Amino acid sequence: MSSTPKTGAHGATTLAPPRKTLIQRFTDLCVRYVERLMPDPFLFAVILTLLVVAMILLWVPHASAKGILEGWYQGSGAPTTSSPSRCRWC
Repeated sequence: MSSTPKTGAHGATTLAPPRKTLIQRFTDLCVRYVERLMPDPFLFAVILTLLVVAMILLWVPHASAKGILEGWYQGSGAPTTSSPSRCRWC
């Protein structure tokens, strides 16, 4: 797209900014939306953590805050002694 020259206040010629295409305008709209409404990653992690805690307390019978904290402290990737199959190369 070519820009047409315009005369400024002191007689200097300036170029008008090129018009944005439909895709560029749509992209700008999406970027503004995400920058304004997307939460900070740390806040996102805290909200998801609280959501998981609430789901555990609602759907796991006899769940307690102490049990949830102990489970997260121990981690879910710890090997168990009752594992029926182990890696043959380990």
